[in-house]
Amino acid sequence: MNRTLIIAGIFTAVGQRQGQEQEIEKFSKAALTGKKRGVTIEMIKAYCIETSRQHPLHSKMGITDKQIDSYCVCSAKMMVNSLSPKEVAHFFKSGEWTASTQRKSVKIRQSCMISALRK
Repeated sequence: MNRTLIIAGIFTAVGQRQGQEQEIEKFSKAALTGKKRGVTIEMIKAYCIETSRQHPLHSKMGITDKQIDSYCVCSAKMMVNSLSPKEVAHFFKSGEWTASTQRKSVKIRQSCMISALRK
């Protein structure tokens, strides 16, 4: 009986993994538009706000929550505008950004930081 349950669990896990890979493959071929674009922006923005507010320089440099929000909105929108669906799919598969995505991110963060600090 236990052996049957274990085998059933393995098949279920393999099926779920294959289903996830198929969804990622579909995602990599579609543009980031509509709901998918909005959700991606919100996810990036939320992560940015959370990590930025926890950073020790936040309080040491007197960076306001309003400046962090401005920076994170700018960064999230610019990242989504510059990412290809394949780059996002790569991240979903590996948990890491490609080298080219990391380079884009540095430029975007610099630009958004300058803009946010002026506010």
